[in-house]
Amino acid sequence: MKNFRLSLIALLLLLAIQTRSDADVIIAFDSAGAAESSIRQAANQKLNFFVSSNAADRVLGIEIGFLFPSATLVTASDIGTTSSEDRGFYADTNLSTSSLFVFPFEGDTEVFVDQELTNVQALGVTPQRWFELTIDASALAIGDYVITLDPSTPGFNTDQIDPQTRLPVPIALANTTFNLSVTAVPEPSTTSFFAITGLALIWCVRRRIPDRTKQRCKCSVS
Repeated sequence: MKNFRLSLIALLLLLAIQTRSDADVIIAFDSAGAAESSIRQAANQKLNFFVSSNAADRVLGIEIGFLFPSATLVTASDIGTTSSEDRGFYADTNLSTSSLFVFPFEGDTEVFVDQELTNVQALGVTPQRWFELTIDASALAIGDYVITLDPSTPGFNTDQIDPQTRLPVPIALANTTFNLSVTAVPEPSTTSFFAITGLALIWCVRRRIPDRTKQRCKCSVS
């Protein structure tokens, strides 16, 4: 009987662990949940980050770092505010502290998000805009790059405390790598070609439209 009870407890614990592993934070580049994005090989490119959960996990703090493949890639940032102003970011107006730090290193950059929520808040299953970066990709070669998460950062924490570590219980992450493509800026000649083609089409259309003013004039003379 004792062995049966121990086996039952072990089974329940296993099921609880499996259920918890299904509750993951999903980080994306858009409201559709895509983990890949594309920017031009130029300055002032905007890159938005979205966040959600497949189980509406409740968050009380965020400490997470993103590793970018260039030391001078991130030039500006925008993130949720602690004031009453709601600018459409996740947890806006529910933040006791909210900061985004950019640490350029030789060969890469770490973007570190540090947020403490005033009240525990669900992530929601629909991706919400989290923060925005301004990217200078003019010095990057055209191609595909990978953004990774810093494994040494805690990530997303719940309001529960682990009895052994005495630290907030983290929420698992569904994805830890993100694909970023750098594409070429259209050549000026290509832009001019489309502009000239557009003007030519407008001229052709106007030629086909009868000049009603001239028709009225001809009628009055006769």
